[in-house]
Amino acid sequence: MRIHVFNMIIRVKGHVFIYVFLILTMLSWLSLVAIGLAHSFLNFYDEIINVGNGVVITSQGFSPLTVLISKNDVEKRLSDISNISIEYHLITPVIVNNKIFLIRDANISDECVLIGDELAREIGLDRDKGFIVLSSVFRDEIFYMKICGFIKGFWLEASHRNVAKIRGVSEDYYSLAIIRGSDDVLKKVVERLGVEKSYELPNIVIAVLPRIGNISRVITYKSLSEAYTINLGLYRDYLLYFIYAVSISTLAGASILGLYISRSLNDVLKIFRYIGVSKREITLLLILIGFIIVFSAVYVGMLISSYTNIFTINIFGLVLTPKNETHDLFIMTMILSIFYLGGVVTSVLREIE
Repeated sequence: MRIHVFNMIIRVKGHVFIYVFLILTMLSWLSLVAIGLAHSFLNFYDEIINVGNGVVITSQGFSPLTVLISKNDVEKRLSDISNISIEYHLITPVIVNNKIFLIRDANISDECVLIGDELAREIGLDRDKGFIVLSSVFRDEIFYMKICGFIKGFWLEASHRNVAKIRGVSEDYYSLAIIRGSDDVLKKVVERLGVEKSYELPNIVIAVLPRIGNISRVITYKSLSEAYTINLGLYRDYLLYFIYAVSISTLAGASILGLYISRSLNDVLKIFRYIGVSKREITLLLILIGFIIVFSAVYVGMLISSYTNIFTINIFGLVLTPKNETHDLFIMTMILSIFYLGGVVTSVLREIE
């Protein structure tokens, strides 16, 4: 392949490549944002609760904000299993300044509440203010709480007693329990709860259903978020497949750009053919330039998606930003390359004699 051909195309038609690069960057960015927001939404509950290496016990429902489990019932089921530690969590929505946020229990005084710094900014809370007014979603009651400090995040923290009051339940109830221990001990826990089918440790989520007679009934999930999104009819893999399909449809526009670029270069390419440059060399040259443009566009799109928060999802005050995984970039590059280069090759074969 002749270097002077490459230099000539870039020098004469550089503006065409810049235009294509900008369009491909925009397509990559929008697709990565859509996929990244889907990942963030599916991992929403995992952002709130750090499960780590443990087994989660909860109940079946749409959200840990609505389901309840009894501490007494959990400890009865696991009473004869030693070398485990159990963490209980209660999370519930609460109204602050006519906006809904989340409040979760923590090991603090009954006399006060901790405020998330991002929540404080969201509602314009004066840090010198000594109290905050909370309204329960489940009860027709207002709570005046002393502010004892600030924490990082979009939520509030209070003692379990106060969170239970806001939720309108007795102190024996929680949203979920996390069982921690060695893998051997966790296997005993899982089996004791009635799980019979194959499963993977750690991070298995077990939704305990009401007993029928003496028979325990459970449903297992792969993650905390999956346990609740499935009840909304949103299967994790199916939702991701749908988002990928939408992104692929968007990226299909790259094939039009591939057709466009060779047609835009038609006059220059005919000159190269006239002076003896083969069609094969021209095709390989445009493929090389295409790879450079595609890789650059996906990389820049990733940077824009990572460092700008133009598109976000706000759930209970928690702002979800796009979070892409490594395989997203690989898939995006492959799809964009196939569509764009397919258009380039097709156009060259048709347009250039």
